[in-house]
Amino acid sequence: MDDLDSESLQLRRNWLYLDKPPDYVTRNPLPLPFGCGFDVSKHRAFTKKTDDGFKLIASTDREIEGTTSENKVELYPPYSSAGVVNVESIGELELKFWCLNADRDRQIGEAIIRRMHYLSSIPNGLYIGCRFKNEKDQMKLRKKSRKEREIVSNRFQSSGWTDSPGRLIGCAVLSELLFGVPKGRDQFAGKVLQNNDWREDLKDGNKLDRKKILDKLRLAWGSRFAIDDPYIGYQIGTELANHMKEVAANHRLPPAERIEVIRTVEREKAEDLVGGNTNDFLTNAGFDILHKKYSRPKWKIDNKTGLGMPPDQQDNTGVFEKLYYYTEV
Repeated sequence: MDDLDSESLQLRRNWLYLDKPPDYVTRNPLPLPFGCGFDVSKHRAFTKKTDDGFKLIASTDREIEGTTSENKVELYPPYSSAGVVNVESIGELELKFWCLNADRDRQIGEAIIRRMHYLSSIPNGLYIGCRFKNEKDQMKLRKKSRKEREIVSNRFQSSGWTDSPGRLIGCAVLSELLFGVPKGRDQFAGKVLQNNDWREDLKDGNKLDRKKILDKLRLAWGSRFAIDDPYIGYQIGTELANHMKEVAANHRLPPAERIEVIRTVEREKAEDLVGGNTNDFLTNAGFDILHKKYSRPKWKIDNKTGLGMPPDQQDNTGVFEKLYYYTEV
């Protein structure tokens, strides 16, 4: 393993330039995953030769000697792993999950979030994407989904129904929740911090701030889970959540031990989820629901115009709950 002097490194956007890298490093600069958290001034980086090339490893510890495995993460090559969903009447379909490090893939992911999620995309997060490994499998599932939903026209439908196969079909974003302090954290933060008065210390401002809390809790925030329209309801979201746990622990700085997710759900479904009467893609991936509270209605898409409608203009606004999900990784 070769230590890289921080003064020999330059990070431009997500491209890491190495000055005089070891001979076995066959690519320079290195396209790191967007939002991976690496900072030349704060983190140590080193390369390791492998049977099939090399790895770039980063650590939150400025000293390599004594660095524990819990502090080290692999940033390059970007995380990439296979997953499988089993679909009735089709069988097992293989998917690829990976940390995005190419502009085109992230742009596609942001487009999916814009049309499938009720919130806008996050510019600085780590994007985890997924796609089908076999284009024929993708077309089989698209055909099955269209038939089940009795869709006869593409008008005002997601472009996912007509996009060329092989592209990214879903994503989620991993980052840090700094603009709020959810009450769901009360279920574990006091014990982890060994301080039951941590909220009071946070109000003080001199003892704790929101960033320090996240660092001490080693807590990451998962959000913007978005699967393109034809592929919703086939356990892909659950697979995505499972891969997010691996990425949070071993492929992002700082490495996380916990993930929180906040999701807005219709009240009736929320009650069933909290009561354990049903599951969703997050509970199927091992997340627990620690807190719920009332939420104002979400904007919805008017299928006649394709435009979002604010709650006061909807025919049926309904009642929603915000659910706080949590898991250890």
